[in-house]
Amino acid sequence: MKVLKIYFLAMASLASSIAFSQQGKDGPRVIAATTSVNEYTTLSTSVSAGANTLPVTASTLNANGRFTGNLAPGDLVMIYQVRGVFINGFASGIFGSPNDSTWGRPNDLYNTGKYEFAEVRSVPNGTSIVLDCNLQNSYDINSFFFKAIVIRVPRYTTLTINSPGVLTCDDWNGTIGGVLAVEVQGNTVINAGGSVNANAKGFRGGSLVGDNLSTFGVSQAASTDGQYGAEKGEGVTGYQSDYDLWGGRYGRNAAANAGGGGNAHNAGGGGGANASPQYQQWHGYGIPDLTGVNYNIAWGLDNAAIPGYNAANTAGGGRGGYSFSSSNQNAITTAPGAAAWAGDLRNKDATGFGGRALDYSTGRLYFGGGGGAGDQNNSGGGIGGDGGGLVYLMVYGNISGGGTVTSNGSAGANGQGGTGIITGIDAGGGGGAGGVIVLNAVGGVANTLTCNTNGGVGGNQVINLTGSTAECEGPGGGGGGGYIGISSGAPTRNSNGGNNGTTNSSSLTEFTPNGAMRGCPGITNGTITNFTISAVNATICSGQSANLTATLGGTTPGGISIIWYDALVAGNQLGTGSPFNTGALTSTTTFYVGTCPGTYRIPVTVTVNALPTVTITATSPVCAGAPPFNLSGSPATGTWSGTGITNATNGTFDPSTTGTGTFTVTYSYTDVNGCSNTDTEPVVVNAAGTATITAVAAVCTGTAAFNMSAAPAGGTWSGTGITNAATGTFNPATAGAGAWTITYTVAGACPATDQETVTVNATPAMTSANTATICSGNAVNIPLTSSVGSTYTWIGNNNANTTGESFATQTTATLNNTIINTGTAVETVIYTVTPTSSVGSCPGPVQQVTVTINPTPTMTSANTATICSGNTVTIPLTSNVGSTYTWIGNNNANTTGESFATQTTATLNNTIINTSTAVQTVIYTVTPTSSVGSCPGTVQQVTVTINPTPAMTSANTATICSGNAVTIPLTSNVGSTY
Repeated sequence: MKVLKIYFLAMASLASSIAFSQQGKDGPRVIAATTSVNEYTTLSTSVSAGANTLPVTASTLNANGRFTGNLAPGDLVMIYQVRGVFINGFASGIFGSPNDSTWGRPNDLYNTGKYEFAEVRSVPNGTSIVLDCNLQNSYDINSFFFKAIVIRVPRYTTLTINSPGVLTCDDWNGTIGGVLAVEVQGNTVINAGGSVNANAKGFRGGSLVGDNLSTFGVSQAASTDGQYGAEKGEGVTGYQSDYDLWGGRYGRNAAANAGGGGNAHNAGGGGGANASPQYQQWHGYGIPDLTGVNYNIAWGLDNAAIPGYNAANTAGGGRGGYSFSSSNQNAITTAPGAAAWAGDLRNKDATGFGGRALDYSTGRLYFGGGGGAGDQNNSGGGIGGDGGGLVYLMVYGNISGGGTVTSNGSAGANGQGGTGIITGIDAGGGGGAGGVIVLNAVGGVANTLTCNTNGGVGGNQVINLTGSTAECEGPGGGGGGGYIGISSGAPTRNSNGGNNGTTNSSSLTEFTPNGAMRGCPGITNGTITNFTISAVNATICSGQSANLTATLGGTTPGGISIIWYDALVAGNQLGTGSPFNTGALTSTTTFYVGTCPGTYRIPVTVTVNALPTVTITATSPVCAGAPPFNLSGSPATGTWSGTGITNATNGTFDPSTTGTGTFTVTYSYTDVNGCSNTDTEPVVVNAAGTATITAVAAVCTGTAAFNMSAAPAGGTWSGTGITNAATGTFNPATAGAGAWTITYTVAGACPATDQETVTVNATPAMTSANTATICSGNAVNIPLTSSVGSTYTWIGNNNANTTGESFATQTTATLNNTIINTGTAVETVIYTVTPTSSVGSCPGPVQQVTVTINPTPTMTSANTATICSGNTVTIPLTSNVGSTYTWIGNNNANTTGESFATQTTATLNNTIINTSTAVQTVIYTVTPTSSVGSCPGTVQQVTVTINPTPAMTSANTATICSGNAVTIPLTSNVGSTY
């Protein structure tokens, strides 16, 4: 089926957690007994869509004292068009025409079933109600059948229904009642044993007024004469005299959703109708009871199609039973209308039609149709059952509990009638149709809840016999099911058609329905929608405006408008749409947003934070070219801007970037709330003074003090080495070596300074040896060093007794000459060494380096000697200068006594034995060393010859005769003389 779009504003707000003053204004409610909570009035004239004033019979809407006061701004009302359907048919004499099944078909619903909720803006007088939003629908009133009512709806914070409490409403009386509507801001709990009940609060069943005469063989659709049939039930077209416009209140045809009355003679009334997913498949019959043996055969004797009618292919209320019969025949074999039945022949064309199901696809809601009355002629016909009313719970929380919500139709009354030995011989009334239940719960509906919009059962024929009879009349048809719509959830939902009535006549035991049929089921899966409005609070800074945004969620109706107000109720409209600009604000302000259509507003608060107090600390005038400086602002962490600002974070102002003049700087600060403010301050930059120092070339520490020069005159000097601040005297010696910054300051409004670096290079001082002693012929080698890196020049004096000294200027870093002392005395050569610093070429003090040259000894003693073996060689050692000596002989294998270990005596003396017979030599090496300077002299070789000493080898005895000559040749081991 098409979704039933019941638009109801379920407003949610991110803007505030407070309860809104309209919603929940009636506080919490606990129901513990049967209680009605609504008040009603009627529209006094028709109103059109777009109007916002309701003309009503009475605007107080508190006739029963069910509220704490009369209707007031912020209250909620529901406007509902109860009746006003044009049907097919017209009066033709005392009968309605056309006399077929089309009589009573809805031709134009007009505004019937339309409704809306609206908030009250004002109650200007006793007969007017001004609404906050213009009407979405038109509502019609006339003196005939158009009926529209206004219901006052309580606005609870919570609703609890405890056992045995029953929340109910007034019966529909043809003018007001029939609607139970409640709004609940929070949750609704319907506990087990508690209920919400609009049973039989809807359209009224057909009455027995004017029907106690009867005739036979009637098949008229409608009549203004009660002898032809019983009253139709009430429906969306009207009731009783309202039907006369269309041809009459009596008769079998269904007027829209109202059940038809049973025709004469004693046919049963049809059940009322309400909703059906296949509402267009109406036949006027309903659903046959097939529970009995061979019932299908009996139904087929009536109409071959009837056994095939079921919940899927037919709609509306159940048909009433057949008219009067007086013969006991077999209904399984004898068709209705057969003469054998006698009486009115069980006339099937006299049965009251079941009401027509209505179209719910457009979002309309209807009371359950009233059942038609059973025809009577013994003052005991059964009246039709009343239809169920309309239950609408608008709950912004959830609905829970184990209780019930019901809007069932009531049963048609049993046929009574008769006196004496037989009673119960008039027809039964049709059951009322189920009503409407709408549970629009933003939080959903619990599955523990049970919802019922069942049709009422048809009235029975209960014959009480004090004697035997074959008489039988028609039972009533069952009412059709109603409508159940929920927003979400899975409660138990029943919208069953009511069962048909039965007869206990002894002549119809084989087919107790006797032509009466069940009502068709209604709609249990109706879906309703709502929409939400949400808005977000805003925070701004004083003097700013806010763009407030309202968001709609859910399913919104076409043409909805978002509207902004200055009050929660009534007040002034400030704007429409979203976003809404508040304009500049200087204090916290609450706005209210709602919708049209809509039922209340939500607050949206704009918190306005004060701007921070921002100040700049004043600064004195500065001079162009002055060094950058940081400005001071409060509070800290702001940002700076303006001419001269070179660092926006630190507030650095650089006069060198501005030129001269007055410059405005701005300090901007944003606090934790995001609010910003600024302060401005002028900064005066005066022309800069001038000071220029004449550059000074690098000097040496030994340079004499001198006066520096600068312009303009009259300034003050400072810095290392300045010994007179007025004259700028710079003393290099005082300053010492280094690069010294000298400052010249000229006082005034814009003092000027200049700085010059004076470089003082260190004067070298010799640190190398200034004396050396060498031996003649040796080299003097003195590495030249000084206190600073330097180069050197050196030159020696010209000594007549020496050779080798340089007496031309040398530039090496080592003083080196090989000098020969040509005399025997100690000589000196004096060198002059001049250092010059490598940096700055500063000449240092001259150093005299004295080099002593000791003479080298030359041997003057004998260098040969000859001795005989065994004698001592003695050679006094002498040289040209006083010396000491070392001497050593070579080791001759044929001699002994020579010294071949070094000797240090000044006399070479050894006693040497020649152990051979040959002349031997021993060579001595003599080394002189001067006594002054220990200069070694030239080595001297001294050769000593050792002659062998002869040994006689001739006979040392002889014996001769006397006289003889003794002749002994003399011989020795060496050639000798003897």
